[in-house]
Amino acid sequence: TSTILIIAFLFLIGVIQISPPEKLAGGPWLIDENHFIIYLERIPGLIGGFNHHFIRGYYYIPTPLEMLFITLFTGVIFATYDPRYIERLKNLFKKKY
Repeated sequence: TSTILIIAFLFLIGVIQISPPEKLAGGPWLIDENHFIIYLERIPGLIGGFNHHFIRGYYYIPTPLEMLFITLFTGVIFATYDPRYIERLKNLFKKKY
């Protein structure tokens, strides 16, 4: 939980940002006027859109929020294969008179 709080704080103060104002030539960071910024993408608009594949077709890069929902949904689906999880759900929804 402390890692999540640190990352959220860095997003809040602007050290970590998703998209740069223009394409970055170097690495995924920018030092501008003594302000250090880490970008999650090097090309603006790359995340959350369809990109042309170099061989053929297109591929989609989800945004961090979309990926969070996909991961949570997949975790719930795989958790249902555990018999202990199914028993807890049965006991939770069992009618109590």
